[in-house]
Amino acid sequence: MAFPSFNGGFFQVTALSFSPSVVAVGETATFSITIKNVSGKSITKCYVDQSGRYPSTNYQYGGSFPSQFLYGGGGSSGFDLKTISWANNASHTFTGTVSFAEGYYHLDTSNYVLDPAQTYIHIGVVTNATFSDGGNYDNLYIRPDGSYLRILSARDNPKVTLEIERTPNDEAVAVKTTAKLTADCATSVLTAHNYTIKLTATNAHNPALPTDGAITFNATISNLITGITNSTSAVTATFSASTDWYFLLTVSNGYETTNAYGSIPRAFANVHLAGLTTGGVAFGKFSGSTQGNPLFECEFPAYFNAGIASHEYHDGDVVTINGGTFMGYVTGSSKSIHFVIPLWKSLERINSATLTQFKANIANNGGYAITSGSVSGGSNYLVSSVTRSVTIDKVRNVLEVYLTRSSAWDLTNNDALTVRNDAISIRLNE
Repeated sequence: MAFPSFNGGFFQVTALSFSPSVVAVGETATFSITIKNVSGKSITKCYVDQSGRYPSTNYQYGGSFPSQFLYGGGGSSGFDLKTISWANNASHTFTGTVSFAEGYYHLDTSNYVLDPAQTYIHIGVVTNATFSDGGNYDNLYIRPDGSYLRILSARDNPKVTLEIERTPNDEAVAVKTTAKLTADCATSVLTAHNYTIKLTATNAHNPALPTDGAITFNATISNLITGITNSTSAVTATFSASTDWYFLLTVSNGYETTNAYGSIPRAFANVHLAGLTTGGVAFGKFSGSTQGNPLFECEFPAYFNAGIASHEYHDGDVVTINGGTFMGYVTGSSKSIHFVIPLWKSLERINSATLTQFKANIANNGGYAITSGSVSGGSNYLVSSVTRSVTIDKVRNVLEVYLTRSSAWDLTNNDALTVRNDAISIRLNE
């Protein structure tokens, strides 16, 4: 944007800023201006002063903002020139604090934004040099037209609040919105000052910077002033239940801005009771139970440290099997019998087992292990001449039984055998 010009053209503005760039009467702003000497003269003394005017209701030329010297001034005359080295085409930067306070004459507050045609910040440069027009000074008038500065007769001081929740429950993707706009001015004044509304949302973990774009906000400034309570129509967009969401509601007219933040957490539950008369529970999710159809659901890997009573064997359990056939083989020069007993419950907790009863007929193509033929009720293998052991195979969930004696069984070595069980009992230990 173009810099404002000095009336005589003996100086040029090369940098100009106010901070803040929007102020209200009664406030102050820091001020910085860089001025280039293009007078063709070398300046060795000067003063630079700043003053201003505002529209007034009781004085046609307006009221005066407090003035100050940015350089020089004061002294015996009140306007003493101060030594400076300011060559032609050289620049100097001057800074100060500008006070936009109402003076003797009353401020005209009929306009929210002061009319730049009746308002200005004046910068005067008075030197010890004589310029081509015979004078030794030049004047600059900075109009607060928005290029560098806007001056408000008074602030509205708007304030907005926002609350957003998932609806109709914590796992929903729809939301309900509560919001309200208040200010230090009358409702009619606030409505007339051309405020607009913007709502943005993000699922990134940075609530100060929503970047995912604008969300349609179905409400007017008048609606916000009245107040919106638990509205499902103000925001009709939906928001994934799998992530957190952050919202920024901005109300602004370009001069004054107010923000409010809101958030909704991701839909998550460690434990959720269905809330139905027929029950239902879920772990790591919300229950999918319906009335009359209760469910036990779990999204976590399950570790039952005490076991599942109906699906695991526990310390001291005795397994008794009557009848049936087990398969095995004979080895060790026909002195060792090995067969396998599969079980239906988990052996995960079991580390040892002991045979407490065993009657069976064991045979292969070599004959019967300890008899010449089949014995009704089976032969008893829990005798002193037979060494017995049981190992646990948790992967296959089986018991491996070993029967060994010093003399050979009447069986063919390294051949398969059958164990025609009558009764076997095994005590299990953790």
